[in-house]
Order: sequence, then structure tokens, then C-alpha cells
Amino acid sequence: MKLAALLYCTDLDRHRFNTLRRREQLPIIKGSADDADSRQSNYSLDDAFRLRLFLDLIGQGETENASITPTDACNIVVNVMMMERSKGQPHPLDMLVKEELWAGVVVFEEGHFLDQGEILRFSQWYGGALPDVHKKVGQVISHTGRSTRAVRVVLANATRAANFVRQKAVALGISEAYDLYEEWPD
Repeated sequence: MKLAALLYCTDLDRHRFNTLRRREQLPIIKGSADDADSRQSNYSLDDAFRLRLFLDLIGQGETENASITPTDACNIVVNVMMMERSKGQPHPLDMLVKEELWAGVVVFEEGHFLDQGEILRFSQWYGGALPDVHKKVGQVISHTGRSTRAVRVVLANATRAANFVRQKAVALGISEAYDLYEEWPD
């Protein structure tokens, strides 16, 4: 799809897109578009999905509800999608997936460093069902020790982002919107 279609499918204006591109904050994999600077670039439905998920993470248009910086959101989207692909997980654009999938990051703190006046923080990417976040936190804590605790969880609904993009793509007549699943819901 061309840039205009990408912008329509993600509900992003051209000025904001150009700003994010100049700052290298787009979660679009390099090489997926022919030339990110060109209006003739071809973007995929996955590029649109990643961009919509990115916008949901930063809270596009929501100054009081902004979650994280664009750079952090870009890193989350790229890393979570690579992690999920390497594990063979279903893509949120796949309509055959029955549960809602979420993407984000969990920030942890190591408590035993507090005795030395330091706080050690680290993060783990998360992609999966919402109820499984608690299980992921428990796994990290059991692996690192009892002094570890979750500090913050930032998630966005990847299924919602995928549905948003898919519906806009169908409205434009983009055939790629039908390619990732076998049955279209009524």
C-alpha cells in the first residue's frame, strides 16, 4: 500500500508520520518499505499494524494518558513482534486467533541492591494473552529471586490494533487485508 493508504489505515496524519520518520521512531522494519522517504513506497499491512500498535502504546492524541516515549514504544513493537515470531506465535492480524493478544513491556526492580543505595531496574518484553502477564511476572521473580518485584506494566491491545487496521484496509479495498486468514467474520 502507498503512504496515503498507510496513514488512513493507522489514523495518522502525514505531518506526525514525517516527524516520527525524521526522528527514526517508526516501528516499521527497515527494508519493508522500498524507500521510507518516497511517496511511492510500498508498505505492508504488517507495517500498518506495527504503526497502529505503536500509536496505541504512546497514547496518540492523549497528553494526559501518554504511556511511554515514542522511542520506547518503537523498541517495544519491534522487539515484541520479533520475539513472538521467533516463538512461532500467531500474528494479531490472523483472524483465526481467538483470544485477544497484547504487546508491551514489564519493568522490574531488584530489591537486594537497595542495601547499597542502588536500584537495579530491568525490563522484559511481553506478547500474549492478558491473563498470562501475571504468569510472566511470576516466572521472572522465581528466576531472579524474591527481592525482585514488578514496578510497571505497559501494554497495548494488539488485537484491537490489528482489527482497526484490517477494517480500514478492507474499506480501501486492499486485498492484503484478506490474505492472513481463511474465514472472514460476519
